[in-house]
Amino acid sequence: MGALDVILVAVGFLYFSFLEYCIHRWIVHPLSKKHYSFFKLHLFNHHRIAKNEAMIDADYSNDNKFIIGIMFFHMPMIIISSTLLFGIIIYTIVYSIMHQRCHSIPGWARRHAPWHYDHHMGPNHDANWGTVIPLWDALLCTRSHYARTALEMVDIAKAKRIANRAVRRKKNI
Repeated sequence: MGALDVILVAVGFLYFSFLEYCIHRWIVHPLSKKHYSFFKLHLFNHHRIAKNEAMIDADYSNDNKFIIGIMFFHMPMIIISSTLLFGIIIYTIVYSIMHQRCHSIPGWARRHAPWHYDHHMGPNHDANWGTVIPLWDALLCTRSHYARTALEMVDIAKAKRIANRAVRRKKNI
């Protein structure tokens, strides 16, 4: 594998990360807010479940199926450049593994993908669009920090108080 091949793999990876960012920001979320939309499941299921279950979502796979479908749409690119397509395939694999990990091991997401954790757990779901890398959020000024901030500490304390109240009520029944 020569230097040009490495560059083409990186370009494919970055291209697909930008495409994922754009689709997430300008298609999936806006259409998720429309009652009639196919994408309403994204916000009303994936985001609601992740927020209510501290990032855990056993059915995160719908988002993975969507990104894999988009990757397959790019398969004819093999005619132009198989190494560019390889970068896209690598991004898709990393996305699928990382998204699965983020929504099954919340502590891992908070430590290793805080931008995705912030997207789901933070107060602003209209920020932090990149799932695998926060590059486009940084460049396009849509990165909003939540993990390890004072606001997160307040939210964690509030959740603990609510849980303790529920336990006390249960004991009194």
